[in-house]
Amino acid sequence: MIPNDPSHRSEPIPEPDSEQVNLESGEPKANPGTSSPAPQYDLSAVEALPSDPQPPATAPQAFEPFPPASPPSGHGTPQSAPATSPMEPGGPVSFPPGYAAPPPPVEPFPQIVPTGPARNIRLALSVIAPNVLALLLLWITSLIMRQGTSSRSGEYIMAEFVIIPLLMGLCAAFCLRGTGTGNWVNIMISVVNTCIAIALSYLVVHEGVICLVMVSPLLCSFIMVGGLIGRLIFRPRFRTLQLSLAPVLAVLLVADARSPHNYQTAVTDVVTINAPPERVWQYVTDVPLIPQKSDFWLCKIGLPAPVQATTSGHSVGAERRCIFERDLVFGEKIVELQPAKKLTFDIVSQPADPEIMGHLELQRGQMELRDNHDGTTTLIGTSWYRLKVYPAEYYDLWARSLTRDVHLRVMRHIKKLAETGAS
Repeated sequence: MIPNDPSHRSEPIPEPDSEQVNLESGEPKANPGTSSPAPQYDLSAVEALPSDPQPPATAPQAFEPFPPASPPSGHGTPQSAPATSPMEPGGPVSFPPGYAAPPPPVEPFPQIVPTGPARNIRLALSVIAPNVLALLLLWITSLIMRQGTSSRSGEYIMAEFVIIPLLMGLCAAFCLRGTGTGNWVNIMISVVNTCIAIALSYLVVHEGVICLVMVSPLLCSFIMVGGLIGRLIFRPRFRTLQLSLAPVLAVLLVADARSPHNYQTAVTDVVTINAPPERVWQYVTDVPLIPQKSDFWLCKIGLPAPVQATTSGHSVGAERRCIFERDLVFGEKIVELQPAKKLTFDIVSQPADPEIMGHLELQRGQMELRDNHDGTTTLIGTSWYRLKVYPAEYYDLWARSLTRDVHLRVMRHIKKLAETGAS
């Protein structure tokens, strides 16, 4: 027996008691399944619907996370893509019930770029503040260096040419932050700060022009580096680095000022002379006057060149004088003398002229003659000196160039006199 089969039911299924209403007339329709009269309804309060309803002005759009993809070629009926995809910028986007639209992107806090007088004040501070800071740090450094027992007169440490210029560049970058200046403006301000520092060195410290020429590339380079570093780190995300950089540089400055410095080296030059050692020797102990002007480029802008050397005797202990232009004299004392072989002398005094490298302490000089047994002589000139300015690796390049020019000027003059037999 199948329970759901209507033919096996014992009782007839009652017809549903439902009424149908004619929507046009409002009168009930007769139910064909019953003979009872249809009930009446009052439809006066119901507004009549228009015969041709119009869609609303703005119909809701279904949520489509991606535009419908067109079927591949040859499969199905191609569909035209919508004019504006819901996922394209500017396209309509609908969200299903329960999903809220994402919040609009948060705009970054606008950076206030000073203009007019405020910007000019920042630019002026980027020039004034670094040089004031440099003078203060130089004064502190000199106080620290004076605490030592040994004399450090005329000595300039690496901190004064590396760390302080870096701090000058950082100070300038700090003053320029938020002004919207580019790298070229920072480079120009670095050059201006270098010129001001050089002018102050000339007026206050009375440094020579040659010394200032030597120091200019070093100062300008590290001021620029400090300015570029400052442009990178003076941002909110590098606040920790900002707080730690200045103390680290200060510790390095104090450590360099407290540490002893002693850089000594020697420079040697060799010239071959077409004359026997006996003839060369007479021009070594007493160097005749050199009439020619030096062609060394530093001598053309003010560096004095050697012009003559005289001695009071040809024995150990005799005094010797090496005379430079402008009547500048190096006092020497002979400590070793082997006729026609070797002459060694100590430097006992040197002029205070700033253009003679007041930060270069000459210690000893030597002229050695080697007989080549072919009628020629090899003349070897050596000078020992101590640098009192750092970083020594940089300034030694200049010191070697200066010393070699002095050597070769004197040795070539000796070569010319010995080969021509002039007196």
